[in-house]
Amino acid sequence: NVRILLVGVVVCMARQCDTVDTHLPQTPTVPPSPMSIRHVAANLSFEREMLAGAVARACAQAVMYPADVMKTLAQARSKQAGLSIWEMSTGKLLNGAATTSLLALPAGALQFGMFSFAKRSSLAPSWLSHTAVELVAAAIASVVACLVQTPQEVVKQRLQTGVYGSFWGGLVTIARTQGLRGFYTGFLPTVARNTPTVCISFTGFSYLKTLFESSFGTAPGNGANAALGAMAAGIAVIMTQPIDVVKTRLMTQAASNLAPYAGVVDCVTRMLRDEGSRSFFKGIVPRLLYVAPFGAVQFAVNERMRALLTPSPTHSEL
Repeated sequence: NVRILLVGVVVCMARQCDTVDTHLPQTPTVPPSPMSIRHVAANLSFEREMLAGAVARACAQAVMYPADVMKTLAQARSKQAGLSIWEMSTGKLLNGAATTSLLALPAGALQFGMFSFAKRSSLAPSWLSHTAVELVAAAIASVVACLVQTPQEVVKQRLQTGVYGSFWGGLVTIARTQGLRGFYTGFLPTVARNTPTVCISFTGFSYLKTLFESSFGTAPGNGANAALGAMAAGIAVIMTQPIDVVKTRLMTQAASNLAPYAGVVDCVTRMLRDEGSRSFFKGIVPRLLYVAPFGAVQFAVNERMRALLTPSPTHSEL
């Protein structure tokens, strides 16, 4: 009898729930739009954006360090300029790779973190297009990141051209002989190169992602993100190569016995006079072989990290 009573209560409760459900407004189920997929990670906190960017840049720097060495040697006026990769020892190709990759962490954190922060800032005028906002955000991110990247580049490139025997030895030598200013040798050429490079690559990657999503109806996966990142970075290389050569010449002239450049204008003038206009495109092939895969790794890892760091709907409601 007790069992019969319990069954009756359950049946009555089920009927009552059905009655209530019929009076509630029904929300139609809308399938997720393909274009909404790219906004899954759009609301990451500034700290998580920095973490994703830090890991992405450090990974790219570590993977592509040997190619970076070859690019630097191709552009510099050092005794080792023009050496092929087969003439380089493994120790030379990897000298400073670990330290440089660690120092890429703050550079990547600032670059990606500031790009995301500036892009979402409410200070942007409403009349600016989305692309224009991204360009301005990329420029701000580039300048801020250069405060960390320039000292890293100075020591790294002098290490690669044989000026210093070790990364930490280079740090001590510059600090003792040149002070803080020594770490910012070539700062303006670095900003002049990095700003258009970051603007083109970051905005280009965003545009290519949107184009991919509208064409295929889905967000790009890891492989597609790598390909899009390589394309965006490759375009940036071609457009900024002359500035990169001037920056490298200024930073690594200690490796040469030739008369040093007095500054940017003197460097450009003497390069034109002594070597011709083709000298501004020295090392473009090694740089493409370095920067395009660098962009592929950096953007693919960043997108993957952002997806992993995006809170799930279940956890975000707790």
